[in-house]
Amino acid sequence: MLKALLLACLAAGALEAQNVVSESAIHQAVERHVRAALSRQNHAQDRCEIHPRWKGDVVLEEAGPVEIAVKPLSARPLRGAGMVRVELRVKGQTCRTLTVTVDTRLYRRVLVASRALRRGEELGPEAVELDEREVTMMRDGVFTDPAQVADMQTKRPLNAGAMLTALHCQGVPLVRQGEMVELVVVGGGMELSTRGVALQDAGAGALVRVRNEESGKVLRGEVLTAGVVCLNLGEGRNGHE
Repeated sequence: MLKALLLACLAAGALEAQNVVSESAIHQAVERHVRAALSRQNHAQDRCEIHPRWKGDVVLEEAGPVEIAVKPLSARPLRGAGMVRVELRVKGQTCRTLTVTVDTRLYRRVLVASRALRRGEELGPEAVELDEREVTMMRDGVFTDPAQVADMQTKRPLNAGAMLTALHCQGVPLVRQGEMVELVVVGGGMELSTRGVALQDAGAGALVRVRNEESGKVLRGEVLTAGVVCLNLGEGRNGHE
């Protein structure tokens, strides 16, 4: 009887000497690490949902306060499914290393179509609205302010509620195919102005093919403003075809 009691006491003492790192403590450390990483990646304004997948407490034989250090496993951004390394340290020594899967979802208030939009429809205030959407794996630029699309139009038809991205939008043409335009010819320290015909639609800053009304030659120039195209003969990307 005395022996059994002694063994029970020894077992209880051994349990008391163990360090138990709870599942929730591991989850909290991983979440802090992911939020800090997202902040550095300019996602501080996004709403994020972080779900570490580690299950169960971890028992350490070493006594003393436990430090939980979380490190990335790769340079890949923590968006969607990813993994991190968790080191459990006691007195500066790593006692246990865990590989923890973490699922990170990002949400942002972005512009969406407020109604069905036709191809080539201008994106005025009545055509768009803000709504929170998941942007975790978005590779094309999204818009968060109606002012960003004030001079843009749709590239393709969009259903009501469709998220607007750079893939769906383009600048409203400042010159249109078949219209007369002013050609400003710059080169050799001189600037001349003549007339021509736009051979395609193009927005501000875009290159456009034009036909000189006098010579009939087809040239390429940069759209400056509505109805004005600059032909800079000193730059390789402008001038004769």
